[in-house]
Amino acid sequence: MQNLNNVCLSGTLLTDAAVVQQEDGQAEARFKLRYNYKKPNGDGEYVKATYDYPVMSQSKYILTVAQRGGLKKGAKVTVEGIVGQVYTNRNGERVPTEVVEARSIDVVKPAKNGEDAQEQKVAAPAPELADNDLGPGEAIYDGEE
Repeated sequence: MQNLNNVCLSGTLLTDAAVVQQEDGQAEARFKLRYNYKKPNGDGEYVKATYDYPVMSQSKYILTVAQRGGLKKGAKVTVEGIVGQVYTNRNGERVPTEVVEARSIDVVKPAKNGEDAQEQKVAAPAPELADNDLGPGEAIYDGEE
């Protein structure tokens, strides 16, 4: 049976991707993705709303793009993965937090930060680094923000 826990989100990066080392030695990319949508306000009108998703990934492709500076704050991206749960320590308590465990990412529109805009053009890693079915440029994006 195929995994029904599959998400595809398009949004804007709220933070630069940070690559951190786990206790077990695995590298992991972490960033936040803002998803914009409209919701009813109770008066029959729709108002703009946002939801911020914490995203993490151990995908070799995503780690390579993050390390090369391709995942900067303000970039428009599409992320495919699954929804998972991690436990964070808040005031001495273990609190469950929902995260998106990204398997692939497509940078739809790089961030524009003046001089940094030239550095946003990141070469795709070699095919052997892409450890998922979707390669660069193959994620679905409907063009709406």
